[in-house]
Amino acid sequence: IGEMHFGRTSPLYEDLVVKRQLVDTLQVSPARSRDPGLFTLALRLTAPEHAPEVVAAIDQALLRVRAAPVDPTRLDATRSRLRYALASS
Repeated sequence: IGEMHFGRTSPLYEDLVVKRQLVDTLQVSPARSRDPGLFTLALRLTAPEHAPEVVAAIDQALLRVRAAPVDPTRLDATRSRLRYALASS
């Protein structure tokens, strides 16, 4: 879920990094804890005044995660990309 909705191929990344350029770095990673399903977002704002817009965009992305089912094609593509990344590391 983290990679699909917050990773480099996500709509959020496309919006915040590529289109509006409110952040220049947006990364997602699984939490290093025993709690399942948690992940960490790391980002760097291009200007401090962008913070409210970025927080609102992240909140909207989280609402979409809750409301919409996972697209099986996108899920398969994400799994494939993550497997390749793991194998190449």
